[in-house]
Amino acid sequence: QLKNRLVRAATAEAMATSWLVVFPMADLKFFLDASTHQRALRRFRQYGDGGEQRLAEIEADIRRRDENDSTRDLAPLKAADDAEIIDSSQLSAEAVVARMLARVRALHDAA
Repeated sequence: QLKNRLVRAATAEAMATSWLVVFPMADLKFFLDASTHQRALRRFRQYGDGGEQRLAEIEADIRRRDENDSTRDLAPLKAADDAEIIDSSQLSAEAVVARMLARVRALHDAA
């Protein structure tokens, strides 16, 4: 159940919901990141083979969206000062969740 909640939270963050604004006092904060190229490759694979031009277009779209999301006036997308930044460029979804769960368990065990 906790794993499912973390996956949903990670998905929400990936969709540019700013947890920094929604949950500023959370005991743990995670900021998921990946290289623009890796994110484009993932989306490219998700949508199917559209050729190299399609991959370049996806990457350009992601760069544009990142610029818009990080510079908007209301809740710009950025990591909280106390967030653990997880670069998932070389990690599977399962590895990301495992890292997050380990941090949650460590905090729980320390309490």
